[in-house]
Amino acid sequence: MLLVIAAAMSLQAFAQPALPYLHRLGVEHGLSSTTARAVFKDQKGFVWIGTESGLNRFDGYEVKTYARQYSDPTSLLDNYIQALEEYRGTLIVASRSGISLLLPNTEHFANLSVNAIPGIAEPTDVYSIKLDVDSNLWMGTRHGSLIVVTNNYLKRWAAGNKIDPTKAIVYQAVHPAHARKHMPITGLAFDKRNRCWLASPSGLML
Repeated sequence: MLLVIAAAMSLQAFAQPALPYLHRLGVEHGLSSTTARAVFKDQKGFVWIGTESGLNRFDGYEVKTYARQYSDPTSLLDNYIQALEEYRGTLIVASRSGISLLLPNTEHFANLSVNAIPGIAEPTDVYSIKLDVDSNLWMGTRHGSLIVVTNNYLKRWAAGNKIDPTKAIVYQAVHPAHARKHMPITGLAFDKRNRCWLASPSGLML
């Protein structure tokens, strides 16, 4: 279920802000699942909702659904969506299997399966994605792998060129108190100095 804020809050000096009015957006409106795991507004104003059963685009009136079609390699890589990001007008979708780039002006996806990246640790669910100030894409996985795709290759892939998994750079994050225990990376953020902060069940790491 997704709750959409439909009215702006009016702010007055020394007054408590008014509560926003909420509309419910559910499966009866076309949403592919009642469980929304990620929400993102792109440059064109579309609201994208990642669920456990596919990707949804809401234009303010209708919901359009994108789902994995096993006979079509240009469809979504996985229906279980974890996170969303945008690279120069290209939507990036993170899922249990890797990332999918929705190629501009098409209904097709370019997919990078994390299993295909050399040196990756399993399980390979991509929990989080974030672009740094140089437009390099960072991905955090369930097993603590930190994957980086540089701006140079991301630009090529977003233009429709063939994805090469060997170009991804892999680092491994470990638990600060238990060197042999891998740490899920559930969130990523960059500060003003372009330092990468990692969120995990154990806290924050820099």
